[in-house]
Amino acid sequence: MKTGTVTNRPFEEKRLTISLEDAASRLSVSPSFLRLEIGRGKIRPVRLGRRVLISEAEIDRYLTDSTVSLVEAHGAKKASAKTTTR
Repeated sequence: MKTGTVTNRPFEEKRLTISLEDAASRLSVSPSFLRLEIGRGKIRPVRLGRRVLISEAEIDRYLTDSTVSLVEAHGAKKASAKTTTR
């Protein structure tokens, strides 16, 4: 048996956190935009020493909150357009 080799696993373990760069890639945004969102308090990072990580659950929460915000904003635009056209 060789030492230092990786064995094939029947399933891939889900990581609890990912790097800021990987999270930005997953969200299709730049790392600097993600840092802005962290600064605004819209994303809560996990800090381990100097490393800034984002939990999978936090990415899911951010996406859900962003989707709800977009739907609400779109609904407000429609309501505003209806009141101004009459």
